[in-house]
Amino acid sequence: TGALPTISAANCTNLPAANLIGTLPAISGANLTGLTAGITMVDTWVVTTSFNSTNADITANWSRQQTPATHFGGIGDAMTESSGIFTFPSNGIYYVESFISGYCNGSFRHYIGNEQKYSTDSGSNYSTAVKGYASGGGDSAHFCISLADVFDVTSYSTARWKLLFEAQGLCNVFGSTSGNTGRTGAVFIRLGDT
Repeated sequence: TGALPTISAANCTNLPAANLIGTLPAISGANLTGLTAGITMVDTWVVTTSFNSTNADITANWSRQQTPATHFGGIGDAMTESSGIFTFPSNGIYYVESFISGYCNGSFRHYIGNEQKYSTDSGSNYSTAVKGYASGGGDSAHFCISLADVFDVTSYSTARWKLLFEAQGLCNVFGSTSGNTGRTGAVFIRLGDT
């Protein structure tokens, strides 16, 4: 007989779920730890106008890919771009895939390169992050080069990214405003926290 002593929930362990009744209290997200948000940013950019080049940074006619609305999408904050120089929206681990396509002029054999360059000092100095090459022979030999790298952006205010096209001879690099033929550009995906 008599009143039971107060029981602390901290001392209650291994309670069978079948014996628990009543309404659970609301859970505050502030008390949850060890959870990750997953991918929080995806952004696609394309070059909208074709151009002739041998070796040059791609500095003009970049546009965020937003059409056609039937299948293009993005998540989170966008990259920003000025004269082909891209700035990241926040710190994090980023996967960046670049793609360049076009055709080469002349009858001799060409090498064609796609090179991602990265700066940690607001663009004062760039280093080659990753580059890849293809080759083709004969007049109007077409090419498409795609490559990717992962960047640990620890200071987004000073991190910069740009894309370089290389070729042995004069080539036409494809650009397009049509969403289903974005032939030269880049995809930026923030994978998680740094």
